[in-house]
Amino acid sequence: MKGSVDEQFQSGRVGLTDHEPRSYRCGVNEPSSTDVARERWAVGRLGLLTVIAVPVALGFETLLRVLLFPADFDDLRQALRPILEAPTYAMIGVTALVGVVSSFVRRRFDVPGATLRKRAQGTFVASSMAQIPAVATTFLWTFGAPILPVLLTIATSTAFVAWHVWGPRRDRAARSDT
Repeated sequence: MKGSVDEQFQSGRVGLTDHEPRSYRCGVNEPSSTDVARERWAVGRLGLLTVIAVPVALGFETLLRVLLFPADFDDLRQALRPILEAPTYAMIGVTALVGVVSSFVRRRFDVPGATLRKRAQGTFVASSMAQIPAVATTFLWTFGAPILPVLLTIATSTAFVAWHVWGPRRDRAARSDT
């Protein structure tokens, strides 16, 4: 097949993968409601994994630290705790700021008439932006930062990611298939 993926998608030759041709029963260049439901279900499952990624990463890092790091590392963590406390609290604000900016990024992809693929790209780009400060905070936790600001940062990040994945869309009024 020749042409870009977007051209192929618009022409009805491919869907989310090149292996799965789409039938367009609802009209020219419009996916059927079954195709849309299947694609939305796939995006929803990926969205769930995106939402739980950072909390799972914190648990995994903690497990690795407890099981694999030597006892001397706990002394180092205690020594670094006062140094890391202020930056860790600052990460709550950074996460909120990046979350707001990522909301504007997502809105750029949620234009009326945008394909599900385009909206999914916007969702996952915005979600990734909101997760970056939280992932950095999990590293601060590993090196001795207090747990309260780490958990607040992760909660803030997870709230923004959940909003990006399951929150309202600008184009829902314009499209009946979302």
